[in-house]
Amino acid sequence: MLRRAPVRPALRRRRPAKPGECLLGGLVLLLAALLAAAPVHGAQPGEALMQSIADGLRILKDPAYQSAERKPLQQEKLRDLLYRDFDFTEFSRRVLADKWASFSAGERQEFVDVFARFLAGVYLPHLQQHYTDETVAVRGQTITAPGRALVRAEVVRRRRGFPVDIRLHDRVGRWQAYDLSA
Repeated sequence: MLRRAPVRPALRRRRPAKPGECLLGGLVLLLAALLAAAPVHGAQPGEALMQSIADGLRILKDPAYQSAERKPLQQEKLRDLLYRDFDFTEFSRRVLADKWASFSAGERQEFVDVFARFLAGVYLPHLQQHYTDETVAVRGQTITAPGRALVRAEVVRRRRGFPVDIRLHDRVGRWQAYDLSA
């Protein structure tokens, strides 16, 4: 007798994203990444994150950058902050997963450079255009291993909170973000 495999129930489908939700999700992650920079030497990850949030918000709110002709300079300042405090090498390694090992050192560096420029080039202009006094609050931190931490934060936009988990590691006395999830 031929037996049929059990029929699995249909997978639940996610509702289609409303217009602007994908952009909002990307902006929330970019804002968290940008503001997750942690340059304070010797500080706890959450404390360093709060200092970096202040640095990013200072750039976004600075009246000197509000005119259209000054936006490229503001973007440059934001990019400098992002590059300084976000570990794009570790992020790229995680994105490529097992493919990372098959790249030469030169190919890895080229990928990191192109990927970082791509992310900054896509999201920073959107952040500049759509930033409207969102805030970021650190909700807690967990040291997951020596030199590694998980910081739980919340981006608040229009009185609605979006939780973001930020993974950081200590690189030569400086906490750097290397992974985000919302």
